Amino acid sequence: AIHNAKVYLGWHSTLADTIRDIQRVNGMWLCGLFGSKPSSIGRVLKYYNIRFIEVEQDQAVLDGAYIFSYFNEPFNFTIHTIFATAEGGSFEAYNRGAGAEMSMSDIRYYICGYYIIK
Repeated sequence: AIHNAKVYLGWHSTLADTIRDIQRVNGMWLCGLFGSKPSSIGRVLKYYNIRFIEVEQDQAVLDGAYIFSYFNEPFNFTIHTIFATAEGGSFEAYNRGAGAEMSMSDIRYYICGYYIIK
C-alpha cells in the first residue's frame, strides 16, 4: 500500500526499497514474518515526507488517495492493508484482491486509515 502511494504521487518506487524502508522505521512484526504494523504506516509516510491525515472510517469522504488497514475477519487475526483512490464516494482498491471496486461499508473491522495529501 505504501509503495502504491509513492507511485500515485509520481515517485519512482520499488517494492523491495519500500519494504527495506518499513524495516528501517521498525515497522515490521518479527522482521516481516507477520507483515507490517498498521500503527507504523504514519512513521513510514513521515520517513518519505509524504503529507497525510489520519482518518477514521467515517471520515474517508474526500476524493483522493487513502491507505486503510483492517482485520480480514474478527477471529482469524489477519490484517490487510490496502491503497485506494476515491472519487465521488466510490473507491478503487489497488491491492485488495478480487474485485477492485469497494465502498467503506466493505471494510467491517477497520483498524486505521491515512488520507494522502497530494
